[in-house]
This record gives sequence, structure tokens and C-alpha cells, in this order.
Amino acid sequence: MSQVQEYRQLSTSGLLGYGFPEASLEAGMARRPHMIGVDGGSTDPGPYYLGSGKCVNSRIAMKRDLRLMLLAARSERIPLIIGSCGGAGGEPHLQVVAELVREIAREDAQHFRLALIHSEQDKNWVKRELAAGRVKALRNVKPLDDATIDRATRIVGMMGPEPFQRALDEGADVVLAGRSSDPAPWAGCATRAGLPPAPAWYAGKMLECGATAALPKGHDCLLTSVSDAGSTSVSSGPVLSALAASPEFTRFPEIPRTEAACLVAIQSSKALMLALRAALDGSDAPEAVFTEHAPTPEEVFDAW
Repeated sequence: MSQVQEYRQLSTSGLLGYGFPEASLEAGMARRPHMIGVDGGSTDPGPYYLGSGKCVNSRIAMKRDLRLMLLAARSERIPLIIGSCGGAGGEPHLQVVAELVREIAREDAQHFRLALIHSEQDKNWVKRELAAGRVKALRNVKPLDDATIDRATRIVGMMGPEPFQRALDEGADVVLAGRSSDPAPWAGCATRAGLPPAPAWYAGKMLECGATAALPKGHDCLLTSVSDAGSTSVSSGPVLSALAASPEFTRFPEIPRTEAACLVAIQSSKALMLALRAALDGSDAPEAVFTEHAPTPEEVFDAW
């Protein structure tokens, strides 16, 4: 892919099947994103779903989200990418989501190239890697041993951005993956477009949460633009648009009453200081207020 000055990515929510307003998707697509996606999984529900092979969300909920996303992506001929399918990203989870996508394609007469990226690991291979000293425990985690491997119902390897990049390089229109680092699909797309890793990964961390990274939180769409200068996250949803039009904003006439003025809460106290400094210096009001925790609206307004 040739290098671009700006790469726009649209995330529909924090997890496939959580749902999102159709109006938010339409507003996000109007900004002409280069790709659309959603994080399919999380460790938050614990190990049950990985072991059981069951999906975190229902087939009905996932199919609803998938149909809207797929039709939107195909209408603009942009990639649709989902990592950690089904919640845990094991083979059963990946196959459920792939089956839903194929159902939608048949029902809506859609034709595209589908890539599946598998993440389940063979136990014997894991044992060989362990014996060779190539498996290291994370901090505060007990060292892995053969007995633990044998007891495991299912083992997945968490992939980075490279498999997603390869799938796109080989012409995939829709990419469904097993367990992956949550920001990896997003970072992979942006860096593949020739943009720096730092803002690409930062944007990925926001996008994998959807509008739950925004103030106020919600299962809604988030559009992020990545460039050499950094990354900007803006909700395309009606919830944050309503906030921008709320009476609290009348205290700050210098902030534009647009979706772009919606406040996005991102975990970085340094960025908060930079944003406030820019405001105090009289420069353009930043689109995002960055904060170390999820603040109340009153805290954000008081900061301004």
C-alpha cells in the first residue's frame, strides 16, 4: 500500500455484538474511513469462554453488527477487519464468526475475499518451545510447565499486526482473526499505510475500545485519524454530539459546537497537560481532553 498523509479508521464499538446506533455508522462512513473494524474479544470475562468454546455475545447480536459493518465496508470497497473473534479468539470462536459472515454474504449476495487467521496452538509444539527455553512467564505469573499445558482445554497465541498486514497484502477484503493484541489490527493497517508506529499504536488502543474511550462512555462508533503529527479520536455517535450541544458547553463559547469538539478521554496525564496548555496559550482548542482516569463531565468542564 502506498503511503498516505492521513489514515482514517472507524471502530463500531468496544466488542463485536455490543451493538451501535446505525446513525453513528452512517456518520462515520461519511468521513470516508480507509477501513472499518471492531475488537472481537477481551480477557475481561475471564477464561471460561476460551475453555468452553462459547462466544461472549450471542449469534443474533454479532450477526446484526456484522451485517451493518460488512455492507458498509463493501459499499465503499474498504477492508473489514476483526481480531479475537467470538470473544476469546479460539478456533470455535473464529469459525462461528466466519459462519455468520458467510451467511450474510449468501443472504445479501455479497462477494469478497475472506481471510481467516488462526491462533490455536498445538500442545506438543508449545511443549517443545518450553523445553527449548523460548517460553517466558510474564511478571507475577507462575512459570509454565508441561502439566499445565496438558490440563489446558485450549491454547491460543496472541498475534501482532503482521498477520493482518499479510492478509491485506494478499488481497483480502474481510479479515477475521483468532486471538490478537487488541490494538494490533488497527496499528497494522496504519503502519502498512506508511505512518509512524507511535501514533498508529496509540490510535489502536483507542479504537479497540470504541466510544468507551470517550466521555461520556457508550457502545458507539469512534473514528480515529492517524498522521505523522499524531492521532485524533472523534466519536461519530449521537451521545457525544449531544454532549457538545449541552448547556455546559455554553460556558465555553470558544469550543466549536461540532462532533469534532466532543471530548475524548484517553489515559495520559501528560497529554492532558499539553491540551490544557494549548488552551491557555490561546491556540486552537484541542479535540480531545486526555485524562488519567475516566472523569465526570463536571471534572472535564472544570479543567477547561
